[in-house]
Amino acid sequence: MATWFSDHYTETGVDQSSLPVLPATSAPDSSVDGGRLYIMRAFVSITTGTTGDELRLWTMRSSDRIHFFNVFCDGGFDNASTLDFGFYATGDNHDGAVVGDVDVLSKGIDITSAIDAWDASELFNDNSLDGTDRGKKVWELINVGAASTYAQEPNVALDVVALFTANVTTIGKLVIEVGYTPQGA
Repeated sequence: MATWFSDHYTETGVDQSSLPVLPATSAPDSSVDGGRLYIMRAFVSITTGTTGDELRLWTMRSSDRIHFFNVFCDGGFDNASTLDFGFYATGDNHDGAVVGDVDVLSKGIDITSAIDAWDASELFNDNSLDGTDRGKKVWELINVGAASTYAQEPNVALDVVALFTANVTTIGKLVIEVGYTPQGA
């Protein structure tokens, strides 16, 4: 099983399977910023992938509030290519285990025809999340999928991860974006 990294962890986001030396966390500064909406985006180009491979996209704080989460692709993936989106512990080297449900953000997103030709797929209308979950803190979203994960704000860094649920044998490109409000450390 392989782990691939977006351009937030590597120089280009293209077929990078090794992680460069990073500071302790690559989470953005989480100071209170007057309610500004930030947009984080990650680009990944994959030539092959196996069921269970991870795409580590970026790091967020458990206190950040997510307002939207979109996935775009070029339609270059195999017919059966799907992804689950969820949160993983950051770990020592962005290698932590899943936190809560592996697919809390989205389950089985079709990255072939459903979001072909760079059309967006909004993930807040999928799986266990809906429009009423917009603006919740990351730790609260994790609890939507696995209610007993956190009793209170844990104040931790978490990686947003896409997990292949089917093998990929043709080249494809993904852009994933999230609109969020940092809420302080």
